[in-house]
Amino acid sequence: MKLTGTSGKLVFSVVTLVALMAITAMFAGCGLMAKMQGADERRVSSALNDSMGYEQLAEAPMEAMDADMARMAAPTGGSVSATGDTTMVLDVIASAEAAENRKVIKTAELNIEVQDIAGAQKQVQDVVEAGGGFIADLDVQDYGTRVDASIVARVPSANFSEIYEQVKALGSVKRDRMGGQDVTEEYMDLEGRIANKKVAEERLRELFAKAGKIPDLLEVERELSRVRGEIESLQGRLRYLKDQVGFSTITISLYQLGEAPVDEPEGWRLGYHIMGAFRGLLGAIQWLVTAGIYILISGAVVWIPLLLIILWIRRVVRRRRAQRMAQAQVPPQE
Repeated sequence: MKLTGTSGKLVFSVVTLVALMAITAMFAGCGLMAKMQGADERRVSSALNDSMGYEQLAEAPMEAMDADMARMAAPTGGSVSATGDTTMVLDVIASAEAAENRKVIKTAELNIEVQDIAGAQKQVQDVVEAGGGFIADLDVQDYGTRVDASIVARVPSANFSEIYEQVKALGSVKRDRMGGQDVTEEYMDLEGRIANKKVAEERLRELFAKAGKIPDLLEVERELSRVRGEIESLQGRLRYLKDQVGFSTITISLYQLGEAPVDEPEGWRLGYHIMGAFRGLLGAIQWLVTAGIYILISGAVVWIPLLLIILWIRRVVRRRRAQRMAQAQVPPQE
């Protein structure tokens, strides 16, 4: 059915009016929710202000910090990194740390080929522990033609450069990366915010002790719980930064190539690659056999019922076919 003339215009007008009403209702609902939220906030603030002038807490942020802290928080932070020749990065990090006691998170990544991976692991551990650090993680994998060891070392920031250079001397460095991130601004900001939150918490506790009405007690308790949660969150972040600044992270990847089964020309590891290919073939066959066993046993819950259904269908089809053939062979009665 087609709408033409006045009827079509009327339908279009009705649809447009309904759409405008829906949009208006949506914006009105958003405005009502904002007003309700604002009313709740004003009610809480009014209850606190009537008792102790709690509105002054909003004016406290920078006043609670002393002049030195505000001055140190002013510079903006940054990061620097390099791969290969890291001498420049070491100099930049040292200069940043020397300037007004900056807070710098230092990291390094090393990929080293060694001749004796077990001995190299022991040397890394000795160097790290002698410098006051510790091994946070160690993972060793033997692939037959290659042995890999991944070591994550946490070392005191003051001994970072010395330990870093000693580890590099353990073998042939294939990859060398170093980075530094200046977190002084965030560090000082967290300290200032925590100090302000603690002042607010103390005033809230005093307000809670003086509040006499139950609604006021509930409001102050809710605000106190919120402030305490913010303090704990800020303290957790500050502890993390202190740990990262105080102890630098060096990720060390050691690897040792396996021995070739035959002598090979200088610079051409033919026997090594042949042995690697043979071991790879054996690994693939082993994986296929293992997968087949799992499919045969674990998949029995699927393929056994399916096989039974197929056999049943085949049996029914044969029976009906035999019945049709028997009926076709019966001679007609005269």
